[in-house]
Amino acid sequence: MKQFKYNPFLSFFLLAIAFMACQQGAKVPSKIDGLKTDYTADLLGTDNPTPMLSWKMSDNRIGAAQSAFQVLAATSPELLKEGKADLWDSGKLEGPQNKIIYSGKPLQSGSKYYWTARIWDHEGKATNFGQPTAFETAYLDASEWKGKWITNTEDTTSQPAPYFRKTIETKPGLKRATAYVAGVGYHELYVNGEKMGDKFLEPGYTRFDRRTLYVTYDITDFLREGKNGFGVLLGNGWYNTQTKAVWFFEKAPWRKSPRLLMDVRFEYEDGTVEFVSTDESWK
Repeated sequence: MKQFKYNPFLSFFLLAIAFMACQQGAKVPSKIDGLKTDYTADLLGTDNPTPMLSWKMSDNRIGAAQSAFQVLAATSPELLKEGKADLWDSGKLEGPQNKIIYSGKPLQSGSKYYWTARIWDHEGKATNFGQPTAFETAYLDASEWKGKWITNTEDTTSQPAPYFRKTIETKPGLKRATAYVAGVGYHELYVNGEKMGDKFLEPGYTRFDRRTLYVTYDITDFLREGKNGFGVLLGNGWYNTQTKAVWFFEKAPWRKSPRLLMDVRFEYEDGTVEFVSTDESWK
């Protein structure tokens, strides 16, 4: 009886053929996804007037590559669904790059924008436009802040955490409400007893005498018509280090007691916009 002799080279060849057949049978045309603004999905509160728009190509075909792209930006998602762009239409641009600087009409502070893109593959075939994504601007110019810096004491050795409160009344027909908060060293914003955001120890550390970060919160869903309670809790953080350490942060040139700067923007269905900002009435 003739015995079968195992041939590893033949086995490898057959596996390679089977793999290639599976790949050919599972061909999926190119599609575009992962749309981000300044590398962030649904970016809220950018102060960049020319943000970076980026996307990803999804294609499992061997040798697949992007050969061209087109970006549309608009003031509403409905316009994009119709293939219209009232802010920017880049036109078809040749190249494999998957990001581009926004170069459309000037953006306005406190506004929401939408954009989408499509690509052409290595065979010159265009994808459908991707699912539109949104981003929202905050203040594009620091001079637009309306509030005042407030604090409960100038004593840097004070121990109790400052807590500022105010009752704010909203009118019927509220469309969107946004809070811009610069609370240093750290802050937590509460609206009607609910903490805004899922992060702690905000904002991040900077050279506070040169730059102070602020955080943008969409608070629309936490408001009710009529009276609403706002509260902000502050902490020392690196802004007012009270313990002595080898880095001498207690002697930092920016050191002051915790303080707060905040604007709350209310936009209504009739197009009116109102602000409530920090001042001496916050207690």
